[in-house]
Amino acid sequence: ADNVSGLKTTSPLLYIDNVRATFSPTFIDGDRGFRGTVSLTNTLFNLDEGKHTVRFIIENNNGNRLDKSLDFFVDRKPVYIANSTPTLGYYGNRTVTFTLKDPSSVTVPASKVDSSTVFVDLFATRGVTVDSVQRIDIEQYLYRLSPGQMKWDYNGDSVRVSFDVVDNLVRVPFDGYEIVVNDGLTNLTTVDFDSLKRYGFSTLNGVSDIAGNQSKPFNFRVSLDKFAPTVSVLKSTVEGVGVRLKISDDFSGVDSSSISLMEINSTKNDTVLATLATKADLMNYKNNILSYKAKRSRSFIFLSVKDYAGNSTTFEFNTLSSDTIAPTLTVLSKNSDGTGVRVRILDGESGIDTLTFKVVEIDSEKKDSTVMTNLSNGLTFSDSILVYKPKNIGNTIKISVSDKVGNSASTQFITEETILSVKDFHIYPNPFNPDANDANVFFRLSRTAVVTIEVFDWLGRSVGSIIDRLTIPAGVSSGIKFTGRLNGSPLANGVYFLKITALDLNKTETATFKAVIAVKK
Repeated sequence: ADNVSGLKTTSPLLYIDNVRATFSPTFIDGDRGFRGTVSLTNTLFNLDEGKHTVRFIIENNNGNRLDKSLDFFVDRKPVYIANSTPTLGYYGNRTVTFTLKDPSSVTVPASKVDSSTVFVDLFATRGVTVDSVQRIDIEQYLYRLSPGQMKWDYNGDSVRVSFDVVDNLVRVPFDGYEIVVNDGLTNLTTVDFDSLKRYGFSTLNGVSDIAGNQSKPFNFRVSLDKFAPTVSVLKSTVEGVGVRLKISDDFSGVDSSSISLMEINSTKNDTVLATLATKADLMNYKNNILSYKAKRSRSFIFLSVKDYAGNSTTFEFNTLSSDTIAPTLTVLSKNSDGTGVRVRILDGESGIDTLTFKVVEIDSEKKDSTVMTNLSNGLTFSDSILVYKPKNIGNTIKISVSDKVGNSASTQFITEETILSVKDFHIYPNPFNPDANDANVFFRLSRTAVVTIEVFDWLGRSVGSIIDRLTIPAGVSSGIKFTGRLNGSPLANGVYFLKITALDLNKTETATFKAVIAVKK
């Protein structure tokens, strides 16, 4: 407008991204004012999504010029649904939520969702089986919600929409709901359900953003969770890791933030209130297992918990008196062949905690070890018998386990074979000079045995024993020292024979080896 000299009617110029736009200006009050409109849908501009510039130039009749530029944005992205409520509770949570997002970028801000175009239609659904195949069918139209009947929470380019399912409809005999988000221009009360099963909602129009981009309709299913969480006691004694409960919900899942526990001990007039947030030092929930370090035995425990659909469960039990007796371990077989190592493990109080099994096999020759901590890869536990297949004879096996209150026990032994045998019987060095150094006698036993090593001269006469009836475990001996002296007297230079005799309850094994004693004079 120019109320002094008036506008020059031949002067208005308009540029879009430096391309001149043609238009028919409308002058008001003679030449005192001006109004003009340019449609940006004109294919001449072919505006891509992003930032653009409009430049307007006009002069008044005295030659003064107005030259003004403004930035504007082209938004071509439609609204999409970001997330939605998966489950409603049969008696708990009845609020459906979904989030609509109008996408933006670094160069293009979102124009935001036009809430006036958002309507919601609800259908009841039911799971059916057709030709042995399970599916979910839409069974009944329920009602429509307008924008004013829903709650809107904006956050930047997103809006969280929520509404409550009408109370008397939650308990209809269906399995859930089909939620259809559309522009509300189509009447769905007379919808053809056979057509819906075949084509879905593709014929409807979706919601729009402020820029006018219209999406396709959104539809999602909300299951109706009719079952509350289940609770069972795994361990009710207070020692060790404390009380352990299994809390599970196979539908919407356990809401761990809702877990609340109260421990009451009437004899001590003592009460403890605990949640995962307030008593993290006493309570832990992981992999559906709740652990709680109860203060005393014979306390009353009251537990309440909800699933994510809002269905709640309460559970009560009493903690038990202390268990101070550790499990007993009895080695039934040390064999590395046949059925393998077998150990009977018993606990008459709280029972064996199979998660605490630990088997370590140490190979002293290879100087390595194998550690197993769960019942797999050849480690089994059935009918109180732990079975393990060791890698070799002569290895050290260490087995440890705890009961369900944390009392632990362990055992250790050397692996062996079923049948006794003696192998690799020799002396080193050979020949040897007793005045300079000792010799060592080596051998390998397949089983623990009572061993005697005798020394014979060239004529086969026994001159003494290096060891006599010594119990030696299976495996490679670490070396039996031989000083060249027997019965307190040194042996003369010459050739001798060493004879080893190994005896167990079932068999006697022998072996001989020639040894030379050479004393330098």
